[in-house]
Order: sequence, then C-alpha cells, then structure tokens
Amino acid sequence: MKRKLFILTILIVAFFAFSPNVFAEDWCHTFNITMQKGDSGDEITALQTALMKEGLLNIKQPTGYFWTLTFNAVVAFQEKYADEILAPLGLTKGTGKVANATRAKLNQL
Repeated sequence: MKRKLFILTILIVAFFAFSPNVFAEDWCHTFNITMQKGDSGDEITALQTALMKEGLLNIKQPTGYFWTLTFNAVVAFQEKYADEILAPLGLTKGTGKVANATRAKLNQL
C-alpha cells in the first residue's frame, strides 16, 4: 500500500512538474501601435502570444516576425470577432493589419 501511494505521489509531482500551463500566470499586454506584415519586434512577439492563446496561431514559440502565419492568424482573429472589429468598418473579411479596432479587441483579452 505504501509503495502504491509513493508511486502515485511521484506521478502527481511529475505531472505538475512537466505541465507548464498548470500554474501559468495570466498574460496581459496593452497594444498601442499599428502592426502589419513585414514588421518585427517585441510588439509582434506580444501579438503572436495573444494569437497563440486564442488558438489561432500554431507555432512553438513567438518569433517576433509578422509574416504569413501571423498575418493569417490576425485575419482569423478579425473574422472571429467580426461584429466588433470588421462590421463597424463596413468590412466582412479580415485585413491582416492590426489597427485601432483590432488593437481594441486584443486589449480586451
């Protein structure tokens, strides 16, 4: 019985030790600049992190470069929240550019 309890304890500890999202802190960032394809830097890294958390960007880690995968994820984000981002602008398809309406929605997350 003690051996089973010991093994169970080891398994539980291993689960928590190797599951980084179990104790993950909330992530927060305020987006203040317009971003588009070709841009790079810390703001793009934050954008990619937000898109990954939304389940729209499937990369192992942020790169800080706004290219095709990030562009497509921004379009998907814009279309996911079309009523708030696109409709007020008279648009039905995402543009891939992170401007005022898209930034506002990102900042609500």
